[in-house]
Amino acid sequence: MDMIQAIKPPGEPRLALAALSAESPPAGQGVAAKTALSFLLAATRTLAASLDVEITLATVARLSLPHLGSWCFVDLREGDHMRRIAVIHPDAGRQRLAQELLSGWPPQRDDPLGVPSVVRTRRSEVVFPVTDEMLVAAARSPENLRILRALEIGSLMTVPLLARDEVLGAITYVIPNHGDSFSAEDLLLAEDLGARCAIAIDNARLFGRAREALIVAEAAQKQAEEANLAKMRFLSTMSHELRTPLNAIGGYADLLESGVRGALTERQLADVRRIQVNGRHLLGLVESVLGYARVAVGRVEFGLQDVPLAGVLLEAEVILAPLAAKKGIVCRGLGPDAGGGLLVYADPDKLLQILVNLVANAVKFTPAGGAIDVTFHAAGPRVEIRVADDGNGIAPENRERIFEPFVQLDDRLDRGAEGTGLGLAISRELAIGMGGGLSVESEPGQGSTFTITLSRGRG
Repeated sequence: MDMIQAIKPPGEPRLALAALSAESPPAGQGVAAKTALSFLLAATRTLAASLDVEITLATVARLSLPHLGSWCFVDLREGDHMRRIAVIHPDAGRQRLAQELLSGWPPQRDDPLGVPSVVRTRRSEVVFPVTDEMLVAAARSPENLRILRALEIGSLMTVPLLARDEVLGAITYVIPNHGDSFSAEDLLLAEDLGARCAIAIDNARLFGRAREALIVAEAAQKQAEEANLAKMRFLSTMSHELRTPLNAIGGYADLLESGVRGALTERQLADVRRIQVNGRHLLGLVESVLGYARVAVGRVEFGLQDVPLAGVLLEAEVILAPLAAKKGIVCRGLGPDAGGGLLVYADPDKLLQILVNLVANAVKFTPAGGAIDVTFHAAGPRVEIRVADDGNGIAPENRERIFEPFVQLDDRLDRGAEGTGLGLAISRELAIGMGGGLSVESEPGQGSTFTITLSRGRG
């Protein structure tokens, strides 16, 4: 068996490319170099035009035949096995014979020549001459041997498809036994083509994996959105159902307080008022849940307009002053003198709701005798409204958690601050709905500063 291996050590310059890129190729090589370069450019365009590996490789193999004067077959590696994806012969009659090799002559590990050897060594291989004894050893069956003999195989050249130090497959070229063997130029050209094919295969596989990951991620996102929508619908329905009996409880408590059902003793009247206070508190919690459900499913409408910041700050002061005074907290930056002539582009009711949520939250977590400052800063087209307190602050790992629905950082049963954990979640969603945002800066023991960012008024 006379077997010649043409091997290119890693890192050795590709002489074919150097010759192809030379401005003045050696005499007698100009036409061949230009032809080879044109072929490689055409093959590169074909490889770049599709992400279907098998179709693209078959097309490139067909393009290469006139340049290598042979027929060929292409194998792709799948785990520990090789799969033959194409057999291309320029002669129509022999193409039908060669086509039978797709299923009748699959590559196997112990093949004496061709693809398995190249996969093991990771080096190109040229076999010349291919003897009848080699065909007998390589055949799978008598019919298989008949086809191999009929194809008149004289010389084989197998080139590995290497990308990122992995053998992805191989292309094998065959010259009939009445011709010469492959030249060194043929081998260099085939190796260059193989390198380009390997890159195309690797890119296609990476794209396929990325697409599969995207499909999985999109399916998971859709499932999460559907689950969230179902949850919001449930919360909305339950909130509606709870509000009806709570209104009835409040109405009957009002009747008892008014004396319509008869005079009450002082102790009875005190109990009725406790019922009213707690009923209103529970109704407020239900309204918070219902409000968040509306925001989460996108059922909140925004009436965006130029809004004088001073008016919103004045309304906030009317609502929040008694709450702050009850705890002995100084609240600066609200009232008739705040805001100046600044305009913000917002929904006035939604902006007021955010401010009330933030300041009420600051009052809740600021120790008695503390202070809260409401300030604003206009820079270019944006306005920042800041609510700063001198409370206990927030740990770094909890700064984003506080904007999640139903999150209470203090989950003890005896915690001092009550609520649903929805105020900040609703506030951020409302700020985003107005084209802005809501963020926090805080350090444990140093208080917190919440910043509403909105567009400046257009007036």
